[in-house]
Amino acid sequence: MITTTSATAAMSSRSIETLTDKVAKLLNQAENAGTEAESATFMSKAQELATLHSIDLAKARHATVAKQRTTPTQRTITLGVRGTRGLNTLVSLFSGIASANDVTIDIASDSTRVYAYGFAEDIDIAEAMFTSLSVQMAQAAQAYHRSGDWKRHEVYVPGRSRGWEWIEGHYKAPSWLSVRLDFQQGFAAQVGRRLALARAEAESAAQDADDAQDADSGTALVLVAKRESVGDFYRSRSNARGSYRGRRQVSSSAAQGAGHRAGDKARLSQATELGGARKALA
Repeated sequence: MITTTSATAAMSSRSIETLTDKVAKLLNQAENAGTEAESATFMSKAQELATLHSIDLAKARHATVAKQRTTPTQRTITLGVRGTRGLNTLVSLFSGIASANDVTIDIASDSTRVYAYGFAEDIDIAEAMFTSLSVQMAQAAQAYHRSGDWKRHEVYVPGRSRGWEWIEGHYKAPSWLSVRLDFQQGFAAQVGRRLALARAEAESAAQDADDAQDADSGTALVLVAKRESVGDFYRSRSNARGSYRGRRQVSSSAAQGAGHRAGDKARLSQATELGGARKALA
């Protein structure tokens, strides 16, 4: 039985190394897959690994003496440069990743950064996934721009008054900026859904395994305790006031749909390193 904080920390370090090795093997398989469908399974597998890894560490913490348990932490993560259009889509992307990995966030008023609350290993994984997926989102948007498909879909502009004049609602060609933001919003939403589904499936499988073995510290128990611990830590440290107002109204459903399809194909990059530093996106 694990009885000291140092033993728990040692397990955490070993588990991170093991997880990195497994992810590297999946990355190699994804890069050499024969079809898009095979490659597209990687992100779900990565989230499953992250979830099971998180469950294992939660069980290790559960086994320690109460006063010696590791505790959550807070980290500031930069998403982009102030003034960049579309920072809200990066917030949406990180939010979905964080939610799937038991990380709670506060969002800076200018959307350039988030304040992440959770266990260090979960924040490491969330940050690593974001590093890769934010680049993939930008690359997918560029590919959509080059395709020219977005030019074929007009957007509706509602009627409005201008002084004494009423301007009727009409359709017009969208600007690329508006299309890009709708595309990225769709991408972020789909990635979040995929990660949440992969997490739920991994948790269900872990619980079934516990039930089969009649384990004392079941998955459901340790996850509830873990989330309560993160919640208590968040409430004791967060100074957030009000609600996030950075979300935007989608104007092009076609662009959003294209973003959804791109999110379905997303996978993690071979260059991603857990816990590695990243630069703000320009």
